[in-house]
Amino acid sequence: MKGKYLALCLVLAGTETSKGLAQSATFTLDHNLFRPPVDTQVTTTFSSSYGGTAKLVIYNSAGEVIKTLFNGSISAGATQTLTWNGKNLSGGEVASGVYIFWLKLDLGIQTKSLVVVR
Repeated sequence: MKGKYLALCLVLAGTETSKGLAQSATFTLDHNLFRPPVDTQVTTTFSSSYGGTAKLVIYNSAGEVIKTLFNGSISAGATQTLTWNGKNLSGGEVASGVYIFWLKLDLGIQTKSLVVVR
């Protein structure tokens, strides 16, 4: 029961955005449940009307970095589309659990959560 409560808290935390960021940036996941081998990848997109720098990192529920999907500059209004195949930095498959997609833009931070079920 304790693990289910933790997952619920992380999902709710994923709805937070910095002030002003909601109007100037978009950040989406194509779904929030990933079931390998039925699903082969998860697609995420983001854009900012102001451009600047961006970093998109996936963390596990222990706060460890699983993978950095993007770290660089973005143009104003341009959309970045990225995919994640459910693998970590060393190429191994991640375990079942809740994963946080953490997007940091010059204007603030947005998070989305994804549940992996194996």
